[in-house]
Amino acid sequence: MRYLLLDSRIVEDARNAELTLGTIEKHGANPLFGEDRAWEQRFDNLYANVLYDDEEEIYKCWYSPFVVDQSSRGMTLGQRRQLKYRPPRNREMAICYATSKDGLAWDKPELGIVEYDGSKANNIVRGGGDQARQGGPHGSGILKDPRERDPNRRYKALFKSEVISVAFSADGVHWGPTIPRAQADSSGDTHNNAFWAPTLERYVAITRQWGKPFGRQVARTSSADFVDWEEPRIVLQGLDENEQTYAMPVFFHGGVYMGLVAVHDQDADRVWGELAWSPDTENWHRILPGTPLIPMAWRRATMTGVAYSRRRARSSWRTRFGCTTAAATGSTRVGETASSVWPRCVPTASPGTRLRTSRRRRWSRQRLFATRSSRSECLRMSLKEARSSCVSSVKAGGC
Repeated sequence: MRYLLLDSRIVEDARNAELTLGTIEKHGANPLFGEDRAWEQRFDNLYANVLYDDEEEIYKCWYSPFVVDQSSRGMTLGQRRQLKYRPPRNREMAICYATSKDGLAWDKPELGIVEYDGSKANNIVRGGGDQARQGGPHGSGILKDPRERDPNRRYKALFKSEVISVAFSADGVHWGPTIPRAQADSSGDTHNNAFWAPTLERYVAITRQWGKPFGRQVARTSSADFVDWEEPRIVLQGLDENEQTYAMPVFFHGGVYMGLVAVHDQDADRVWGELAWSPDTENWHRILPGTPLIPMAWRRATMTGVAYSRRRARSSWRTRFGCTTAAATGSTRVGETASSVWPRCVPTASPGTRLRTSRRRRWSRQRLFATRSSRSECLRMSLKEARSSCVSSVKAGGC
């Protein structure tokens, strides 16, 4: 079992130590792809869902561009900055599909499913149709569910139509009808992402509500079967009216649920990504609020994606975060990080040795002591019984 020291449930004591974030390096292959198809009028939010399919050994991406909109394709960055954007009344969002062997070079296959401008030679898997009030399936969250016994429901989608709705697919490309879920309805103008919560043995969906005093709010609902959902409940909101919680893709890692909180700066009209964690998907803790996990580099940049792959390289797990979209450049980008991006223990200004002590686990009478000298890079890990007799000890770093 892997544990993260950000989990306050396992940390009994911390002296001369505090949590801090690592850094994410923006990949040299950026941008990964842009608005290079006629139906990709505007990426803007995009709401990408990316996974690595172990069965097919490829990466899969479902993304949601506006396919009916005022396109800014071909404009320079300066021209886009001067353009005051007003969405048309008939604006429509669709779900598009792309694949990749390495998560960097992406292919947009011609699927022949949805007609656009008189042709089905496109990669659209679901269009707006009669969902015109919300402009198509908005903010779709898509997952592949290996637990599902019904092959026709192996892929699952949750999105905003007239109300929050779900759909199912056998292959992630050909989808069944929209199934409205009025009991789970929310504002839904966000990345409505859904996932299986292993500690709860339920599906959980993250969506959006609006309320006073801070505007955008992160809401949560859950379901035992992905069909019958609970009424959404607010689980996170901004710290003030200006910095609002725009979206929060969630994934399970190290025994906790990690949330990539997209924080929207109302004054600057920019979004950055922060990190939060929860033991149960209901009680969320923001880590260093105001400190971006993914630094901003573009005007109106929007962090809308999720950590989507972990590949072992040089004895450390590397995680790709995608996708980050930039409305000002109409492109999809990705960052990559080693495992050190997760919050780690660093010395405070106080002198002396830093110490973090784990709580005794239910299955063990032992505690783990992690100590590091402020005068060297020596890290000592000690496992002790309840009466403090040392069971084992290891040293690492510059010892």
